[in-house]
Amino acid sequence: MSDISFHKLVPQDLKELAAVAQTLDNQWVPRHLLDRMIADGLSLADVRAERHAVVRTEYLRAVLNAEQLVINRAYFINNLAVIEDFAEPGPAREAFKRLLSDAVLVPFLYGETSPVDSAARDRMTQVAERQWSELAAETEMSCVRLSWTDSVNRAAVNKGLAVRFHEFVAGLKAKCLDGGDAIFASHLGVPQNEIPALRDRLSEVAAWAFNFDKRVFREDVYREFVVAEGSPPTDGRYDPAKRFAAQLKQLVDLAYNTTLPETLDRYPLRPEASLHRAALQEWKQRPDSRGARTTDADAALDAVIRRRTAFDIAAAELPVPALADLDLGHVARARATDEWLAYRDALADLVTHPEAFADKAGVLQRRYAKLLDRLAVIAGPQPRSVPFSAGVGFNLDFSGVLVKVRYFAEGAYYRVFGTPPPDAPPSVGMSRAVISGEGPDGDGARRAGHHLAADLQPFVVEEPAELLRKVRSDLAAAGIREVGGGSGARDGGLEQDLEDNQAA
Repeated sequence: MSDISFHKLVPQDLKELAAVAQTLDNQWVPRHLLDRMIADGLSLADVRAERHAVVRTEYLRAVLNAEQLVINRAYFINNLAVIEDFAEPGPAREAFKRLLSDAVLVPFLYGETSPVDSAARDRMTQVAERQWSELAAETEMSCVRLSWTDSVNRAAVNKGLAVRFHEFVAGLKAKCLDGGDAIFASHLGVPQNEIPALRDRLSEVAAWAFNFDKRVFREDVYREFVVAEGSPPTDGRYDPAKRFAAQLKQLVDLAYNTTLPETLDRYPLRPEASLHRAALQEWKQRPDSRGARTTDADAALDAVIRRRTAFDIAAAELPVPALADLDLGHVARARATDEWLAYRDALADLVTHPEAFADKAGVLQRRYAKLLDRLAVIAGPQPRSVPFSAGVGFNLDFSGVLVKVRYFAEGAYYRVFGTPPPDAPPSVGMSRAVISGEGPDGDGARRAGHHLAADLQPFVVEEPAELLRKVRSDLAAAGIREVGGGSGARDGGLEQDLEDNQAA
């Protein structure tokens, strides 16, 4: 369309806290739903309503929490959670237009030269493409490509996205060495007695990729190792007869959805019901033009454990609306408030200065609570509400070990998942700041979409077993109690672990 006008961005033009949301991937499925789909032989169409509710919640949370959200252009025409905001005239469409005009929502163009492309194939995407084209004609949006020179862009997309994904799949066997198979098992919930079988399966995948006669794409892996024979990958009918189909899907989905934020040098937004990026076993710090670097493990512990004296925990319980019950206009109005600006500044301050975690995480927690309080006022009395009493904490993820620590008004708690494999090599660990709601059922506010997690500075782990011992010792010395028992999820919040522990 000749009347489409838009601003052309490259990665360096994006905001410092720009992010890419994994949940908008049209193949993303929360872990609990994936297990049921495989057990009951269900397809994506069979779980459309349930999945849509989760995706919608995560999408609105991303719009609220991220300074800027980069979205694959295809998702504007194939993801109903996004389409519903602009498909029909009304307040949501006007809010969506403002967010596009303000470059809060930024379409990513792989190879397209315009946000409008008439190559849609099926009826749904044809209708959505028409609606999107009409919106684009009314909006001065900003779009980002790796380069606006076609030859340079093709090379950058190939290296940053296609090659990165191919190398991950082809390198799975090598990643199983030196205890890497046990680390995969820890992240994927595979029992210890099944680790040899998992290692064999990952080796088969790597050998298949090595002998593949072209670059391996995610759909290729799906057809060979995940979906039922003859079933299109887009149908999402995963085959229980294919060994470790669920685990392989989670791994390749994480690898696929990490390539874009890594190439853009911005942040991946990972839903709580998904693998942490540490499951990829990258083992090295990514290039970072913004000057971030790895630190040593002692410095990381100083930041999040030893220097901690007491967080000023806000004990007041706020009634906050469930994000799924709100429309985009509510979220857009919240972003225009002083509370949102204060929250954004606190998040940037913590991410930039993780060495001051003890001071800055408390500030972020209080400002996030004020933002949610303001959101509740904006939403009014109609939406259902859930209690939110902000807890602050952090995760340490290294060598197959996850340590979750949370500070609440009534005390501080931690839980450890996994153990380092014997003779685990030096690696890079990841630390994460977490703000979560403490609801009556343990995780009500988190399930309602009110959860914030931000990756902090990676740290070098020389001796994983010794580091775990020091972590436990330092937590005990700080008066932080260990939570045991129950069935708390590795990738969930600690709130459910606390409830499990009380019931045990």
